[in-house]
Amino acid sequence: MSLEILEAKAAIREVFDTYAIYSDEDRLEDYKKLFIPDARVIIYFDGKLGFDLQGTDKVIEVFTAFTVNVKTKYHMNGQLLLNVNGDNATGIGYCKAHLVSAEDDKEYITEHCIRYDDTYVRENGSWFISHRISHFNIADKRLLL
Repeated sequence: MSLEILEAKAAIREVFDTYAIYSDEDRLEDYKKLFIPDARVIIYFDGKLGFDLQGTDKVIEVFTAFTVNVKTKYHMNGQLLLNVNGDNATGIGYCKAHLVSAEDDKEYITEHCIRYDDTYVRENGSWFISHRISHFNIADKRLLL
């Protein structure tokens, strides 16, 4: 594997992990630093289409509404398999997201097991997500004690 590919994989991994940190810190406007402006994000919940979004403004709008009742977020990324080809790359990544929300004066935690099927593009020397398919394959919601 060439040094150029290793450097690209490290830079893409940073984009992948930074997305999780921005999500935890409610820095959704900073998604614009990670996605191309007209990025497409498709989200499936248990195999059913939940959202098909075009553009970072729409992504931020929907994600803001989706997390309005979430008081704490914690994303933990796992493996990320990347295939780099020049200024383009594809990746399969895994994440566990824990969301704490309040309902009826009780707190609940929802654990999501997520697979991301991503397409990346390098523009002006930086890597960005151009297309993301998020598969929320498992959701476990329970009362937080």
